[in-house]
Amino acid sequence: MHTAKKKSRWHLVYYVLAAFDLVTISASLALNHRLTDMYEESVATNLQWASRSAIYSDLGELAIEVNAPGNNVFETREVALERSRMQQAAAVFAKRLSDAREDVRTGLEEQDRAVFEERLARVEAAMQGMIREADAIFTDFELDEDERAGTRMATMDRKYAEAARVTSELRHGVSEIQKDVFASQLALAASLKKFEWLLAGGILLIVGAVTVYGHKLARKIVADQEKIERANADLSQAKETADRASLAKSQFLANMSHEIRTPMNAVIGLSGLMLETSLDEEQKEYAQTLSRSADSLLSLINDILDFSKIEAGKLEIDNQEFDLATTLEDVVDLLAPRANEKKIELVYEIAPEVPCYLEGDPGRLRQVLVNLANNAVKFTETGEVVLQVQKLRDDGLFTELLFSVRDTGIGIPADRVDAVFDSFSQVDATTTRKYGGTGLGLAISKRLVELSGGRVWLESEPGVGSCFYFSLSLERQTNPQPVQLAPVEELANKRVLVVDDNETNRKLLVKLLEPLDLHCIEAASGQEAQALLATEDTFDAAILDYMMPGMDGIQLAAWIRDEPHLARLKLILLTSLSQRGSLGEAKGIGFDAFLTKPVKPSQVYDTLRVLFERSRAEEPRARSEILNAFNLPSENRNRRILLAEDNPVNQMVTRRMLDKIGLRVDVVSNGSQALEALKATRYDVVLMDCMMPVMDGYEATRMIREFEGSSRHTTIVAMTASAMKGDRERCLEAGMDDYLSKPVKLTTLTSMLETWLAVVPKRNVA
Repeated sequence: MHTAKKKSRWHLVYYVLAAFDLVTISASLALNHRLTDMYEESVATNLQWASRSAIYSDLGELAIEVNAPGNNVFETREVALERSRMQQAAAVFAKRLSDAREDVRTGLEEQDRAVFEERLARVEAAMQGMIREADAIFTDFELDEDERAGTRMATMDRKYAEAARVTSELRHGVSEIQKDVFASQLALAASLKKFEWLLAGGILLIVGAVTVYGHKLARKIVADQEKIERANADLSQAKETADRASLAKSQFLANMSHEIRTPMNAVIGLSGLMLETSLDEEQKEYAQTLSRSADSLLSLINDILDFSKIEAGKLEIDNQEFDLATTLEDVVDLLAPRANEKKIELVYEIAPEVPCYLEGDPGRLRQVLVNLANNAVKFTETGEVVLQVQKLRDDGLFTELLFSVRDTGIGIPADRVDAVFDSFSQVDATTTRKYGGTGLGLAISKRLVELSGGRVWLESEPGVGSCFYFSLSLERQTNPQPVQLAPVEELANKRVLVVDDNETNRKLLVKLLEPLDLHCIEAASGQEAQALLATEDTFDAAILDYMMPGMDGIQLAAWIRDEPHLARLKLILLTSLSQRGSLGEAKGIGFDAFLTKPVKPSQVYDTLRVLFERSRAEEPRARSEILNAFNLPSENRNRRILLAEDNPVNQMVTRRMLDKIGLRVDVVSNGSQALEALKATRYDVVLMDCMMPVMDGYEATRMIREFEGSSRHTTIVAMTASAMKGDRERCLEAGMDDYLSKPVKLTTLTSMLETWLAVVPKRNVA
């Protein structure tokens, strides 16, 4: 007879244990959730009361600061100073007291609120009494009533003691309430202990069940560990693949940047040089279009590279010494052609109290200003674009500056103000929008400012204009060596007439002239200037804006030259780069000099210095060549430059630029030839390309430094298409003195060379 196999009932036990396990876990979760809530409530409550206690402690500390000047005046006798200190401390105290009242009104239960409000009122009454007594003490000192002041001091101290006592009561009240809160929380926690014992029993049962299945779980853990190890191996391989891809991307971006910048250097350089030549209107239009397109392409390339760095988290801020004034001049030099083409006034101003010798990242600062100002020029059809720098605060070590870029453009609707800083965002995103752009410039600017520890914001009104602001805290240079304008006796007390219909430009020009001990008189039109000059002949010079309604600067100058009593008046034409064709007409009428907008302080100084240093015996009409920024006397003219560049087109472009600014140049095609040239000839500056055959710029620089030793030091400036992160540092580590990234513009090259040519004689030993 066949007997059936008895079915095991152990699986029922497993089901029971599993069910009990679920109940226990659910109860444990509920208890843990409640305990977590209790903990969070306790922390929140304690933080609130700790904050209140801190407020009342601050009131006590601030009461000391309010009381101190009334006592200190007996020792310092500086009534005005101590009164000011007391008023400042009283203002801070009042603000803190207001915060405390607001906290009491919104954060306390009704039964506690009345007590705390009554105590705060007593504190306020005591402080007001103390302040009145302190004011009376200051008045007594001003009237030399020292004895009466001493009597009042006792009253003032009593008021202070009352304030201190009440603030102590406030803190004690906080402590009592905290004790009650703690007691309530402890009682609730005790009621949960019983439930914990039940959970402990359940946990013991769970442990027993886990022991039964321990061997099975162990095998499962081993299997899972093997899966994890395989997954980790796959992840490691994926990471290596991603790292290789990232490196390949970085190398591609670097190569792309270098390869694009090399021909761009020729395009931008030659178009700039072409605009400096005599062109008919059609040729000029073609050259300007070429220049604008090249600038737009370069801006697009830079934006894409910077955005890629931001996305990869690799965009960093450098720290180096720089001159803020020079940085702003570089910005306006870049933007002046576009502004002049649109007949927009481009003006910049640095407030007199702003320190210019700072430490930070001038390249990134310049990038932000160019992005904001270029944006302003793009969206402005008439009017002006004004760059200003003001000082917010200064502690002697760091200075916080407020930069602003204001325009009279189309403005931005209120509902789109926040969106302008988003990546790939435009106010008008339709395909038919009038104004182009990638929408990256403002997003990059915002990120750069934030990386530098500042913030960016915008104020705008449609149809009126926009003003972009950003603040930066920059370290002051420890041992700055500012360039001082040498005093010129001939400029002292000269009377200068400034004629310009644009009020902003006129006011800023007057500010540039005032430090030179000149007396400036303003005229807002040619007719107004004509009326002034018709009645007096005491002016020594007149600066005339070219483009003015009614009577322009040329017409006004023609009238002046026909007036015998104004024969010796020095005439300076204020014009834009796009109006430099007026130079011949200006010279024929009798102008002595012309200034190009936006005007730089050094240009104004040099122009007036040369004009007034000329021989007084000079006949009024027998004037020499008309002065301008390109022919002012300079000790750096005709210095000798060595250009190391392998690209024939870039050789030609750079040579033409150096010829344009009056510098002699020798050209070699690689680093080896540069080394041999320096062994044979002394050069003031070497412009060194980094990527050249035979011997690159890095190796050539190291060998030049080894060859020169300590006997001399030739200034070497890298002029390279390598413009990625770390390229500048690599050039400096190789021994180069400075760095220019291609494409290089004439203004940038001129500024760099003028800086180094001015210091080369001091650095050379032999």
